[in-house]
Amino acid sequence: AYSCASEVAPTGGPKDTTPPAIVESVPDNLSINFNSDVITITFDEFFQLNNYKQKLLISPPLEKEPDIHIKGKRLIIKLKEQLIPNTTYRFFFDDAIADYNENNPLKNFTFTVSTGDFIDSLSVAGTVKDAFTLKPVKDAMVFLYDDLSDSAFTNKKPYYIAKTDENGNFTINNVRDTVYNIFSIIESDKSLNYNLPTEQIAFNDFPIHPLDSTIMPLELLMFIKEDSTHAISFKESNLNYASFGYKIPPIAPEIVFLNEMEFEPIIEYSINKDTVKISTKNIDTLNIIAIDNKITIDTLRFVVSSQRMIDNFKFNISNSGKNVSDDDSLLLSFNNLIDKILIDSAQVIMSIDTIVDTTYKKMTYLDSINKVMINTSLETGASYNITICDSTFTDINGHYSKKHIWDAKIINKDDLGGFVLKIVADSTLTSDHDYIVKLLDANNNQKAANKVVRLMQNDTTTVTYKGLSSGKYSCLIIEDNNGNGKWTSGDYSHKRQPERVFYSNQVEVKDKFDIEEIVIIK
Repeated sequence: AYSCASEVAPTGGPKDTTPPAIVESVPDNLSINFNSDVITITFDEFFQLNNYKQKLLISPPLEKEPDIHIKGKRLIIKLKEQLIPNTTYRFFFDDAIADYNENNPLKNFTFTVSTGDFIDSLSVAGTVKDAFTLKPVKDAMVFLYDDLSDSAFTNKKPYYIAKTDENGNFTINNVRDTVYNIFSIIESDKSLNYNLPTEQIAFNDFPIHPLDSTIMPLELLMFIKEDSTHAISFKESNLNYASFGYKIPPIAPEIVFLNEMEFEPIIEYSINKDTVKISTKNIDTLNIIAIDNKITIDTLRFVVSSQRMIDNFKFNISNSGKNVSDDDSLLLSFNNLIDKILIDSAQVIMSIDTIVDTTYKKMTYLDSINKVMINTSLETGASYNITICDSTFTDINGHYSKKHIWDAKIINKDDLGGFVLKIVADSTLTSDHDYIVKLLDANNNQKAANKVVRLMQNDTTTVTYKGLSSGKYSCLIIEDNNGNGKWTSGDYSHKRQPERVFYSNQVEVKDKFDIEEIVIIK
């Protein structure tokens, strides 16, 4: 018997991973004496343009956007203006050109021509970082101006343009031999200059020359100009709660209440005092005056009776690490106001090395009715299993707390870890300054009050933190040039750079050990 062969679709070969390649261009790449208004580039396969209007950078910038289109395997660039004589033009497509089928990009593709007798061959390179975090800034525009006037950055287009990569690095090639001002910006309006106060910018203090090897590669620190106007940054409210923030951390904050209230409100500040939380009850609205350093900042009104009820009543133990110092207490902080502690129907059960103590532990309100202290003596060296039973607490909305279990070992405070930071002023430090030191945890939350040290050239000072629970820590050091006790951003209009910051390495702090870290200030 005979049968016909079945038709099967061809499996094909390996997946194409190769980007388009140039087989011909008119004129040639890196041509001189270019005097046409058309550039034609032919590739070895069909291709597509991906977001080329966002990715294409032309240096020097053109007044009129060229017409760019695809015809078969050819990329055609039609210029709409006369090019400047004796000038090198660079068309940087980034990864906008990719093959048609698999979208394999031709990365960092650049086409360069000169209207003069030679191609400019110098370059400027560097990195753009965030001025406060020191992390690299991606997709920031970098501008070179041959016009050295202060106003060029605000009202003229740059002469050369580049963009930072994912590591904040940039390179501007084919730069001519002269002096430039350099800036970086994250633009809001694609104007190719700095014209909005909300735009992030960076600038160098002095003009640069591409041949000056002492400053290459450059480091530009990006910032947003600080709004010096005292104001409130936000305000919000829930049932029995109001919260607001100061735009600038206050020096001496004060709250004046305009209501008559049967219950005295509780005021809580963040570590930097720039966020305020007010707890109250039995009122419909809360009216306050926010003051800083005896100056009225704003008058605020909060509706606190008709807001959403907090329906997830819970608490945290402030010292809930595995190892707790013997001079710590069991402090419970709640997310709502407490109405009752159910003494008869609830207990705190403490198991000490498997021996269970079920006797009731006295609880005490602090100066706040959303904080409770459990009065009990904790034995140094003992391991505890502490159970706060279900429904021990009731909030003012009638919600009950849930069961909470906590394991901890009580150790002597001197047996906790320590972080010793040694700050060394290099011989290159030209003037003495105050430095603000902040202790940060693994999530960059501040874990201790600011410490201030003063350093002069060749000085060394030590900042010590004791009694730290095991974990990862680092230190942030701020060079407080204006003595205002906080980091101050830059201001291009006054040619002022943001205050310098330094970060120590993140270190692992362990119980019973002090770990030392050195930061050099140059």
